[in-house]
Amino acid sequence: MTSIKKVYGKWQARVTWHDDKGRRHSKVSSQ
Repeated sequence: MTSIKKVYGKWQARVTWHDDKGRRHSKVSSQ
């Protein structure tokens, strides 16, 4: 699941995924 939203005039992409152990990880990258 990838969601992109515009925050404070910048585009911010938030990527969330689950590993094989069921743990959730999220990574936010600003462009």
